[in-house]
Amino acid sequence: NEIKSRMRAQAADDVDVIITEIGGTVGDIESQPFLEAARQVRRELGPENCMFVHVSLVPYISAAHELKTKPTQHSVMMLRQLGITPDALVLRSDRTLNQSIKDKISLMCDVDPEGVVNCVDAPSIYDVPKILFDEGLDAYVVRELGLPFHDVDWAEWEDLLERVHHPKHEVNVAIVGKYIDLPDAYLSVTEAIKAGGFANYAKVNVKWVAADLCETWEGAKAALNNVDGIVIPGGFGIRGIEGKIGALKFARETGLPALGLCLGLQ
Repeated sequence: NEIKSRMRAQAADDVDVIITEIGGTVGDIESQPFLEAARQVRRELGPENCMFVHVSLVPYISAAHELKTKPTQHSVMMLRQLGITPDALVLRSDRTLNQSIKDKISLMCDVDPEGVVNCVDAPSIYDVPKILFDEGLDAYVVRELGLPFHDVDWAEWEDLLERVHHPKHEVNVAIVGKYIDLPDAYLSVTEAIKAGGFANYAKVNVKWVAADLCETWEGAKAALNNVDGIVIPGGFGIRGIEGKIGALKFARETGLPALGLCLGLQ
């Protein structure tokens, strides 16, 4: 019940659709309570008010020169065993899928042909909305949920894509942190920095710097050489604090632009 209440917590008069992402792989024990909650939500709301979109990989086996659909078929089969039948399939692949492969997956997985779409690897995540639009996923979802149709105005998004793919200059920004072995720990920070670059027609090249390397002046100078600015993100515990202070000291004394976040600001 707690999971279901969290799923529906964003419901409000000005909200048309709530999107809930359940990560992981079908069959993982960690995701089972969430999938069961999703099944119950559909039962409570009715199939006309709830839609399941399943994302699956269609791998290419280079030795056989063949795209394999079996992983998707098995994934859908396992979902059905949990009481969930996908209404649409988004097929990830490193190359464009032809219509015959889509038709095969549609038949074997019992999903409407219009609901089987290909999301091929893109140069940028910001290209994905247009890819899914070209595949017709938006129209299919709107139709299935009984929502009103509206013409799509791509003007602002096209402007963003122009900034993403054709920047006018580049900047190098160092992120000085303690979790750099796992860059996803700073994903929101890196995406925010890149978005700031897009707003200024700039491509941001992120350089990862371990905080421990900046504890001394010489270490900070070596690690922060040839960057245009630094970002000191948050962190927990005492490890790395001296290095963050050292990096900020180097930035202050050399006039290097610096942005401190959370602990980095303190």
